[in-house]
This record gives sequence, structure tokens and C-alpha cells, in this order.
Amino acid sequence: VTTWGGTQYLWSSPTIIAMLAGTLVFGTTFVFWERHAVEPVIVLTLLKEKLFCTANLITFLESIMIMSIIVYVPFFLQAVHNITPTNAGLIMTANIGGYFIGSAGAGKLISETGRYKALPVLGGLLMLAAVFALSLVTMASPVALVAAAIFVFGVGSGGVGQVMTLAVQNNSAEKHLGMTTSVTQFSSKAGGVFGVAAFGAIFYAHLLSHLKALPTSSLQ
Repeated sequence: VTTWGGTQYLWSSPTIIAMLAGTLVFGTTFVFWERHAVEPVIVLTLLKEKLFCTANLITFLESIMIMSIIVYVPFFLQAVHNITPTNAGLIMTANIGGYFIGSAGAGKLISETGRYKALPVLGGLLMLAAVFALSLVTMASPVALVAAAIFVFGVGSGGVGQVMTLAVQNNSAEKHLGMTTSVTQFSSKAGGVFGVAAFGAIFYAHLLSHLKALPTSSLQ
């Protein structure tokens, strides 16, 4: 839906409406089946637990941001700053380095103090600050600013994702440990898929509107 909607098909087109209706039907069927299954994929009573739902929502939103930056920041560097794909990839290692520092630092703090509640908050604030900095980037902005922003983003995301998984595991009964961990990982993957598709649709729509606003001679 997010891939085709607004690009290949109008949001009000029969194709998109049919896909949304199919999603609703299959989702309802899944819930009904899980409520009566002897060994369900997910115990629906887990959805009543505040920590479980909050952790999965945070994981989902975090993955939207991570995958969107991984996909579209290199595109920006190549299209706007005329950087080669290789060099754009090298610049993106700043994000990986930041994630390693954030994840390792969070793990050390948790092992020493046994506390982790403040880490996702701090990590989330760093991620939001980095995204805000990226939103201010223009054609004249130095590449070093982009690298610094994605480094800070990596540090923040390193203190969120793994900590959310740990929180869910600590809050789960032993018999549900594998189930809750799998659902959290699914939320992460689903967020990445949704984020890339959704922002891709937004990007494509804005690109078309700006191209249509240009005189025909400038497009030749």
C-alpha cells in the first residue's frame, strides 16, 4: 500500500482500497485465529501489558527512522553533493560507529548499575536531535555536518533498540520469552519496511510536484 499509494495508484483507487480492505480482513482473521489456537503465534493477552506495547511501539518508530536515514541520506549525498556511492557509504560508517558506541555503552551501564529506564529516553532525545539537524541540511551544508548528525543518531539508536528488547525479556514469563522477543524483532523489521516505503512515497510525490512546477525547457 505504501509503495503503490500515491505513486502508481491514487490513494482512492480501487486497487489501494482493495489492498486496505484485504489487510483489515486478514488482520481480523488472524486475531480470531490466535484467540482460539492451542499454541498461538502470539498470546493476545500480552497486548494488555503496557511495557510490552510501549517497547514494541518504540522499536517500530526507531526502525522507521533508522532505515529512512540509511536509505535516503546516501541518496542525498550522491544527488546533492555529487559524492560517489563508495564515499557515501564510507560517510555512513559514522552511523555504524555511533551505534556501536551507544550499544556498548548502554550494555556496560546496565551491567554495572542494573538500571536501563533512562537509556531509551536519552537515546530517543539524541535521535530526535540528529533528525532535527538533518532536517536543516541544505545544498550549502558541509558533508561533515551530515556525518556528525548521523553519528549522533547512531549513538542514540544504540541506546534504544537493544534496551527495548532487554526490557521486554525481563518483563516476560519464561514460557513467553521466545514469543515476546520474536514480536519485538518483528516490530523492528516492520518499522523498517514501513518507513522506507512511506518516506519513499512522500519523496516521490514531492519530487513530481516540484518537477511539474519547473518550466519545460529546464527539464531538457
